[in-house]
Amino acid sequence: MKKIFFLVFFFSLITCFSQQLPQLTLRSFDYTVFNPASNGIKPYSEIMLHHRSQWVGFTNAPNTQFLTYNGKINEIMGIGSYIMNDITGPTRRFSASVAYNYKAKFENFRLSLGLAAGIMQYGIDGNKISLYQINDNVIAEHISMKSICPNVDFGVLLYNDKFYTGISIMQLLANKIKFNAENINTTINLTNHFYITSGYKIE
Repeated sequence: MKKIFFLVFFFSLITCFSQQLPQLTLRSFDYTVFNPASNGIKPYSEIMLHHRSQWVGFTNAPNTQFLTYNGKINEIMGIGSYIMNDITGPTRRFSASVAYNYKAKFENFRLSLGLAAGIMQYGIDGNKISLYQINDNVIAEHISMKSICPNVDFGVLLYNDKFYTGISIMQLLANKIKFNAENINTTINLTNHFYITSGYKIE
């Protein structure tokens, strides 16, 4: 029976995709990057700096930095922005974004709708690549490539003094990043990322 389950599980994994956005360990303290609807829901403004080094001691391990800001314009509008630098192996991603959100007040809760827009630069450092097959028509050693594209994120957040729950869609445009350098033609497809967050205050 165990062999049957293993075979079913193995053959069901025909295609697997890894996440394209960086991991942030303390995201519960700062949702600015992952849900634009979270801007300005606190009575004060925030500026936060994050740094995360994963798998310390390993060559070309993931390394990420965030600088974020969020605050409120008034009781129904908030703004936010972030700058992100993420390096994983030979790839580097730099993003900058500005967000706006509108908050509707109901009897027992508030509903916030947020939209963020910005640019993203995606780069590949060929000096960090060692190929087993030299004549690779997708990527090459010692050739660095960069491409810039727009980015849009959207989020919804339902909250009051005791709880919050939200959902956001990142990389809403699902752009295709194209690299062209020395007969190397490579395309990276950005995909939508969905984040669901929820929390409850226990007194």
